[in-house]
Amino acid sequence: LKPFWLQLVPAQAPSPQSSRPAVASHRLGAMLRQGLFCLGSASLASGKIFFSETFGDGWESRWTTSKWKESEGTAGKWVATAGKWYKDEAEDRGIQTSEDSRFFGISAGFDSFSNEGKELIVQYQAKYEKDVECGGGYMKLGPKMSDPTSFGDPTPYNIMFGPDKCGYTKRTHLIFSYKGKNVLKKSDLSYKQEGEGLSHLYRLIVKPDNTVRVEIDEEKIYEGSLKEDWEMLKPKEISDPDDKKPDDWVDDSMMDDPEDKKPDDWVEEKRMVDNEAKKPDDWDDEEDLKEDWEMLKPKEISDPDDKKPEDWADESMMDDPEDKKPDDWVEEKRIVDSEAKKPDDWDDEEDGEWEAPMKDNPAYKGDWYVKRVSNPAYKGIWEAKKIANPEYEDDDSLYKYTDFGFVGFDLWQVKGGTIFDNIIITDDKAEADAFAKKWKDISEVEKAKKKEEDDAKKAEESKKEEADDDDEEEEDKTESEEMEHVQLYVVGGRFAAASVSAWHTYKPGQARMGRKKTEYEDDDTLYKYSDFGFLGFDLWQVKGGTIFDNIIITDDKAEADAFAKKWKDVSEVENAKKKEEDDAKKADESKKEEADDDDDEEEDKTESEEM
Repeated sequence: LKPFWLQLVPAQAPSPQSSRPAVASHRLGAMLRQGLFCLGSASLASGKIFFSETFGDGWESRWTTSKWKESEGTAGKWVATAGKWYKDEAEDRGIQTSEDSRFFGISAGFDSFSNEGKELIVQYQAKYEKDVECGGGYMKLGPKMSDPTSFGDPTPYNIMFGPDKCGYTKRTHLIFSYKGKNVLKKSDLSYKQEGEGLSHLYRLIVKPDNTVRVEIDEEKIYEGSLKEDWEMLKPKEISDPDDKKPDDWVDDSMMDDPEDKKPDDWVEEKRMVDNEAKKPDDWDDEEDLKEDWEMLKPKEISDPDDKKPEDWADESMMDDPEDKKPDDWVEEKRIVDSEAKKPDDWDDEEDGEWEAPMKDNPAYKGDWYVKRVSNPAYKGIWEAKKIANPEYEDDDSLYKYTDFGFVGFDLWQVKGGTIFDNIIITDDKAEADAFAKKWKDISEVEKAKKKEEDDAKKAEESKKEEADDDDEEEEDKTESEEMEHVQLYVVGGRFAAASVSAWHTYKPGQARMGRKKTEYEDDDTLYKYSDFGFLGFDLWQVKGGTIFDNIIITDDKAEADAFAKKWKDVSEVENAKKKEEDDAKKADESKKEEADDDDDEEEDKTESEEM
């Protein structure tokens, strides 16, 4: 006899965990798998959907919006939408973060369950309509909540899973709670939430053997062990706290060569004063307002229509291809010119303290170092020996949680627009695959629409560039006709004038670019102001404490010198006081170091006796 399969289903209201009539046949298949039994013998269900949501009609009754940030005015609004691209607007509708720079919190509860002894599959779909810039798209699963309106960052959870980005920091989060502590993965998972307008499918599988698998868009990005890749357990071994580094242990693999000596004639100074240098006769210690401040417009400007020929040679000299560097050539730095003398007309008060210029140092050889040799006493980097960790406890139930009762999104986003859809929590891969099929269908439409949009943008940009080029050519032509030609100045030998305001071939002299008349106006009263009527300080200071004193405004240098004498007097006192203070500080620091050394010796002695 073949067994006769039958399912008895009592009449009941729609489950709050179902979403839309479009999945009725899908749900029926799940119920058949879960509730079938054979006459004469019972058959246990092999898989179960703990929660599923496709955001059909009535989704608001199944989800609770958080009020955690409502009092601060930073709580964002959730709306139902299919987004810009979709296959079927009603079927592809999800919930979206609709505002920028907001906190978003929403959760849904379901009958509590434990994942003990079975695979847990968590899967959902996320689409960024625009770049989030800084924010998350992750999901949280946790134990039953008593008040879902308080759902937020402080709410305890079991697992957090999904994309997170802030600037250049990008990763896919996977956090497990263990003994009250949220434990991050030792290394980040790849971030795949790229491409605005495209949906991505996130799947997490937690297995009873304490292994985890993560897939994004049905591609495996990680598979590994909870014990190895999360610091949920204390280490099996630790460094022996009683193991000490021997006094004669040598960590350095290289050492200074004890036989290498610094040559007596070794010179380490790169620069020195050029004693032969003299102050130029035309040296002007005073500055000119017209020359050294850009108060006036320039007398001449470069002709923008004048172009340099491609074969123009700027260099009047070139390297001799037959010249070779002598063997005794020294490429050294600068030294003080010992033969330079202070000019007779140098005034220290007016010109400042005279310093001889620098010149090339013929003896410079660079910084000298003792050559390095292998250290015969090298033993390697010392590490304390490992011993068994007395606090280590193995746990084969890291994967297990006794209570899953809610799923939610607790996010901060600089740029909103994220759409979440097609959520399923199950222990049956076939059920998750059925939901993945929804993502495949919409993904194909989104990619096609995005390609159309990108192609249209490229065509529009190409047209705009062509129009801009035409406008620039017309502007250049108009400016060229309006330009006023001026004489080209040539210094040196022969030249051939093709037209004014143009570059000309020459040998061996130099040519300057054509010049154009400007709006230059001379002004010999740059120094003059018709009205001085106040004096003040208008400052911003991170640290205050600045003292101002001895202010004078005069046209008599003798009066200013008299005030300067006040500064000299107090400056001498201040310098002396500062030296006293610095000396006292150094003495205190020296005493403190000696006391610290004595304390260290006493501690070492005590520890040694107690060991």
